Amino acid sequence: MAAFTRTVLGQGGTLGGSRAQTVSGTACISAVVFLPEAASVNGAISKITGLNWALQTSLQDYHVSIRPAKESQPPQIFARVTVSAADQMGILARIADHLGSRSIQFSTMRAQTDASRYGADGIEGTDDDEPPLYNAVFELSSSNLDEDLKWIEHEIYELGAQMDVVVKYELTQK
Repeated sequence: MAAFTRTVLGQGGTLGGSRAQTVSGTACISAVVFLPEAASVNGAISKITGLNWALQTSLQDYHVSIRPAKESQPPQIFARVTVSAADQMGILARIADHLGSRSIQFSTMRAQTDASRYGADGIEGTDDDEPPLYNAVFELSSSNLDEDLKWIEHEIYELGAQMDVVVKYELTQK
């Protein structure tokens, strides 16, 4: 984090906010960086390119990705979706893949496995067993809600049909 911050400051930038986390030994730094105003589009591109090169040079063991910000309203959470299915391991990955392939944004996502379905005896492998029930709950967000609302609802129900799962779609606003 120190090398990242020094590099940004060395390029004349300031941090508007940052977050660092490590998951299974993989470190990730996400940040909003403000660069000085440029006189032209070419000047702005030059500043971004310079920051990208400086970060790649100082953080050689990391993958660096820079995306210029677009000016728009921040995404608003508008719906909660619950997906439930028995015997559907990997449900989060499948949902994330489906939503990502359609550029649908989600704000939060969590999963739960109900393993109590092993039967009254609580022992796996007996005749009264049922497969565990997998649940995923996620909240959807959009920067352009008026255009996206019906289309996203259709895509969520398509997800249910493709995965053969139960989908509950509920609007939280609008």
